[in-house]
Amino acid sequence: MPAPPFEVIVKNRAVGSTVRKYPGLFPEGHVFHPPVVKFDFRIDPEDQPIGEDYLWAYGVDVEEFRHTARQCNDCLRKWLEPLDLWDFCLIIGPGPEGNLIINSEISPDCMRLRDRQGNSLDKDLFRQGAGHEHIVSVWSGLVGRLPA
Repeated sequence: MPAPPFEVIVKNRAVGSTVRKYPGLFPEGHVFHPPVVKFDFRIDPEDQPIGEDYLWAYGVDVEEFRHTARQCNDCLRKWLEPLDLWDFCLIIGPGPEGNLIINSEISPDCMRLRDRQGNSLDKDLFRQGAGHEHIVSVWSGLVGRLPA
């Protein structure tokens, strides 16, 4: 499916761009109730936050996208228990019949996921300089822990 030029990000905790772009607003790890849903315009070299009014002008039903993202968040959090899903991104777009579909992978490369000890099981491993073997080992172990 053609992907829209923006992504939808669900934040269960303050991490990544939230603490980097808005320093001092929330401490790292702050738990959001309800989860924050934000939108980023996909552009190199780094995606940029986009105001919801631009999305409405583009023809996006922001509330419907937010609802879909939160439903996905609820399902993922239940499926991943006891792991802690801090945040993840999605590409959501209209399907052939006009209904919204998730049009992207959901993997450790597009999320932040922690075990009970707070260890990273996600994209932060390579961002922090972990070696290829370590990342493959952690991600393989993660896949082995997940329910079918």
